[in-house]
Amino acid sequence: MATENPIPPQRTWADFQMRFPPFPQAPEGVEIVPFKDYKEVGILKETADRVERDALQIPTVAIKSVHSNDRCKTNVQSGGTDTEEFHSNAVGGIREWWNDWEDMERRVQSGGYDERRSPQDRLHQAASDFIRARRPIPPKVNEIWDQIQLRLGLLQGAVSHETDSDPSEPPKEDEEDDDVSGANNDEKLNFFENPTKSITMFLSSYMINQGFHLDDDKLKNIPRVLGFFVKYLIVNNVWPECKASLDRSQSIIDLASQELICTSKISKALPDVLNYAFRDYWNINPDVFYGDPVPNDDSDTETPDAKRPKVDPEAAAEFEQSLKDANLSDLIKPEDMDALMEEAIVAEESGGWGSESWSRPGLMALLGPTALPVTHTTGIVEQSTRRISDIIPPPKDVPALAHAKEPNPEAVEAGLERRFTKVVLSPWLGSKTGSDEPTISSLSKGPVFGKDDILGDAPPSGPKPHNPWKDNITIFVGENATKELRVGMGLGGSWIQMARQQDFGSQDDKKKKKKKGKKSDDRFWYMCSLMTVLTSYHLAPSDVEGHVPDL
Repeated sequence: MATENPIPPQRTWADFQMRFPPFPQAPEGVEIVPFKDYKEVGILKETADRVERDALQIPTVAIKSVHSNDRCKTNVQSGGTDTEEFHSNAVGGIREWWNDWEDMERRVQSGGYDERRSPQDRLHQAASDFIRARRPIPPKVNEIWDQIQLRLGLLQGAVSHETDSDPSEPPKEDEEDDDVSGANNDEKLNFFENPTKSITMFLSSYMINQGFHLDDDKLKNIPRVLGFFVKYLIVNNVWPECKASLDRSQSIIDLASQELICTSKISKALPDVLNYAFRDYWNINPDVFYGDPVPNDDSDTETPDAKRPKVDPEAAAEFEQSLKDANLSDLIKPEDMDALMEEAIVAEESGGWGSESWSRPGLMALLGPTALPVTHTTGIVEQSTRRISDIIPPPKDVPALAHAKEPNPEAVEAGLERRFTKVVLSPWLGSKTGSDEPTISSLSKGPVFGKDDILGDAPPSGPKPHNPWKDNITIFVGENATKELRVGMGLGGSWIQMARQQDFGSQDDKKKKKKKGKKSDDRFWYMCSLMTVLTSYHLAPSDVEGHVPDL
């Protein structure tokens, strides 16, 4: 016989009504402090576990509402920078947005995300939580955040601007939308499969393709925003299955924060005045696109009646005497003598290095009386991408060599080594750079190995054949341009060898030169043009699947 469960009696509103007094008794072992006896306590300046606590050792709790004046009250995690930034802000100093985000990181307690949810759902939820806690966001930062979401597949396509189309033409919007959607899905899948590779490509080849490398603000702020987000994913354990890959991504982001802005600085600093002086003197231009800008339409390109600058007789006599002291007066042709004299004296009068004019200092203005035009000429002309493998500053306290009876190419090169920094460049091959393989211009002079040629015995005299796929080259760079260079970064452009005149002489001349000086296979180069600057971690879409550069 089935029994029926008794229906519990319904409770009225009076059952939930509570009236005070009398107050309920406190639980056993709990003491309630009267308000008149309560004493407010502050935040500890230092804690053993590096967690913000009050004077009663109770951890602080982050509230959901974020205010612009919220900041960490302890300096234990920042080594005092928070206090300094607070005082700087109080007296009118500029406080940047990333300072506020750093404070938010210290206040917001790490949480967890349900691992039973798919990685895609967890990523969407984490992105929403991450940006909600940081509002309001500056417009320039919000634009960067949208680009990051597009790259990671969190934002479905960009805003399109529709225009009137010909009704007779078939519609193309659907196809384009499908292509964009497919590309976003691919990027999303790549990020979930290999976060390190996806982030590395985003901070290198993707930024170049999108033109972000032309904006210094984006070069600085993109790694900052991305770094905050990746750190949020790690701290909140959003992806426990990909933690190792996210940790490697953080290392790439830290490197990008240093090198991305250097790509802009290097592109503005090179070629420097020294390499321009080499290029202007020998006037070898392997590509028309590397030439100087075309004059304005208002300017007269033909100036047959232009007046040559007047040269002071005393300055001319002083210049000739300096050439005699260097044993160069008898070796330089008369027509070259006039041009070099005019160049050196006019450059000195116009200010040389610090001149406000648009003209660049010439070879003699930079080096003074030098035998370089007599001892050296242009050799191999190479167009390639190379990696900075070493930066060698000039030695200190090295005495100058004694004047030789005849111009010595080794002495000229030694003089350059004493004055300028040497930058050693190694080949950067493969599809990682996203560029073609090295090419040799038709303007080249000298032996060159092909890609599949086998290295044989060195020639009895002269330089060994150049192998652009294996050999390093060394260029000279001035002090100002050297400050921005970083070992490991890539430079793509045109490189011209400073060959010695004896390299192209007859065999008898080579034997005579060989007896007078020791044999040296190495030849220095100079930069004719700079077309590309790459970070050390650069990764292109054509790379091998899953390949990530070593750190």
